[in-house]
Amino acid sequence: NNVPKAREYFRRALADHARLSVEERLRVGVMRAYGEGDLSHAIALSERLLALRPRDVSSWARLGFYYFASGRDRDARAAYAKADSIEPLSVQN
Repeated sequence: NNVPKAREYFRRALADHARLSVEERLRVGVMRAYGEGDLSHAIALSERLLALRPRDVSSWARLGFYYFASGRDRDARAAYAKADSIEPLSVQN
């Protein structure tokens, strides 16, 4: 894990924001909001992203985490269930 390198790539993505597709801008925005601790904004952007990509399992799972971290347990369970309905999650014993 190279955190400085990851930060540099993220900085570049933000700098090229205008050249990104709507979906890419939303993904970068979600990461930025979460990184800044703004869960309500991360949730709002995730919901917009999922309106464009309703079968995006990773986005459903992340939204579930953001809901859970925000104390929205019922919404978290629903988001995780949606992800599982698209692609059953693997469970390790």
